[in-house]
Amino acid sequence: MFRLILVHMIKSHSYHPHSDQEYKTFLFSYQFDGVRWELPIIAKSPEEARARLNRFPYATYDGELKMTIPISSTFFPFHHIINSILNIFRSRQ
Repeated sequence: MFRLILVHMIKSHSYHPHSDQEYKTFLFSYQFDGVRWELPIIAKSPEEARARLNRFPYATYDGELKMTIPISSTFFPFHHIINSILNIFRSRQ
């Protein structure tokens, strides 16, 4: 399965089109095979990030991320509309 993911970056924060509040990236770390790894979680607050982390046991494998393409809103001004359309298709799967 191959998916192309377009990432809209605003000053190192992500923005969700259905929210008035900016999402931030929070880092969590864990040990595996003697190595420390970091896991970024996008959320509104550290508390929400921890709540999202608690949902990981229910996660499903969707495939391997091959690349992200950062774009700016000046390059792609209708990203909110595209994201909404993609969310509709995702919810039907």
